Amino acid sequence: MHRQASLLLLCVLLGSCYGATRVLFANMTGSQVSGSASTATGTALFFYDDVDKVLSYNVIHNVQNVVGAHFHGPAAPGVEANIMFALKNDNALRGKLSEISDSQITSLLAGTWYILIHSATYPAGEIRGQILLNTAITYSSMMDASG
Repeated sequence: MHRQASLLLLCVLLGSCYGATRVLFANMTGSQVSGSASTATGTALFFYDDVDKVLSYNVIHNVQNVVGAHFHGPAAPGVEANIMFALKNDNALRGKLSEISDSQITSLLAGTWYILIHSATYPAGEIRGQILLNTAITYSSMMDASG
């Protein structure tokens, strides 16, 4: 609440504020992981707030015995890359990332991040999904103190 009031005051003092929340998604399958014959699936929804530079995520999946989940990148679809960030190690994969560099944001919005869920059956990765920008949906806001 105090943060929102401070942001509003700053916008009034500066004359205007602009911001956008970008929506991203990933459809996860075993066919996207080399060596996985899993029939498990998942869907992930992401919201990137370009004012606060925070990525919120919510992942729904049917992988059993999850042992880890990570953001990887940068990489094109089907190409492997290093782990960038770990997600919570449970079946409710939701949270926020705020320690994201500008170059990482650029690669995220360019579609070169992916999410990979590991299980006891497929420790190298059971399902994967490339994180893509949904260009049809962007939430914008503008506050203008000029009247």
